[in-house]
Amino acid sequence: MKRCAEEDTAAAERPALRARQQKHQQQQQQQQQQQQQATTAATPTTSRARVTALFAKPKHGGQMQACDQLQLIAHEGAEGDANRHSSSPRQLLLLDEGSRSHLGVRPGDARENLLIEGLDLHLLGSGCEVKLGAPGEAVVRLTFAAEPCHKLAEVLPEGRSLKDSIGRRGMLATVAAGGLVSVGDAVEAVAGIFEALPEKTVERFCLLLPRVPAGKIVTYFDLLTLLGVSKSSLRAFPLYLKRAAALGLPAHRVVDSAGNLVEKHLPEQRSALQQEGVVILTQAGKTGAFVNLALYRWVPVHDVLFLVQQPRPLSFCEE
Repeated sequence: MKRCAEEDTAAAERPALRARQQKHQQQQQQQQQQQQQATTAATPTTSRARVTALFAKPKHGGQMQACDQLQLIAHEGAEGDANRHSSSPRQLLLLDEGSRSHLGVRPGDARENLLIEGLDLHLLGSGCEVKLGAPGEAVVRLTFAAEPCHKLAEVLPEGRSLKDSIGRRGMLATVAAGGLVSVGDAVEAVAGIFEALPEKTVERFCLLLPRVPAGKIVTYFDLLTLLGVSKSSLRAFPLYLKRAAALGLPAHRVVDSAGNLVEKHLPEQRSALQQEGVVILTQAGKTGAFVNLALYRWVPVHDVLFLVQQPRPLSFCEE
């Protein structure tokens, strides 16, 4: 009788869940269409755009080093740069001369890898393709706007604050096609080539979850890299999980960095994973259940994360 009652309750909740999924999907599609239209309208003529300076960062937090050439590695980033990582949306930072002038800083002070003139990067949206150098050479895709940082605060001139850098610190990017970039190279921007990534972290979280295959899991630590956020975002993950679960997204495929289930936030996680064939483990003296990361950890392909060619609706798990 209890099981029948639970099934009746679940059946009654399905229409509301599908309605939430549909509403969320429509909102995502509308945002992507609006962003693509705005980007297309804002894309300037790029016949005179060129690279004016190049920089690499050998280690995190270290000094930016100016260079005449920068070797871009497909799907990874810049050779010799600390941000080189195949699963990160923060492989490169592009800054335009207009934004640098707006901030009142010297080349390299915003910790950019490429400084470009003749192109208003802050007007270009996520998903824009930027071609560098000769045809067939390096190509990068813009992911989302770079946020203000404490390193920038240290070099801003008097009268300027980090608020002035919001939306003007450049665009983060990944490398779609590798090649050698040199100072003076021509730059061309093409709007709307790749799927737009949301600026808000929680929206990128919800966009990413459906791409984790059934029977696989992703850890908190992996999500920090995949979303392009710092460790301080970990405290928001429980809220993200609850929001994703309410939308019918596969939040149950997220575990903590040690592989432990997060049943405190997702009470149905264990049964949902077991239905997908994931073996749940327990151990004497260890609180809670966990999974074998070596067996079930998702290793994403760069193309699936960043090189989706057209804006498309989210895929939701069906009950």
